[in-house]
Amino acid sequence: MTATTSINIFVEAITTNHLWLVFLVTVSYAIIMSWVLIYHWRSFSTDTKTIKLAQVLYITILFALLGGMVFFISIF
Repeated sequence: MTATTSINIFVEAITTNHLWLVFLVTVSYAIIMSWVLIYHWRSFSTDTKTIKLAQVLYITILFALLGGMVFFISIF
């Protein structure tokens, strides 16, 4: 059995339910990390304008990545 065959067997065993579980774990982690980041940004920031921009960029990119995950899971 070659390495390629082993990888193919593993990939074929992945179901949509596995991917949704990974997505839920990722969302849970993202929520916790977002809360920590936003708390620290609000508590320790000195430049409100820059922090607001950072928060908007962070949330925008986070939702884009999570939306991409949902899209690719739904077409899997």
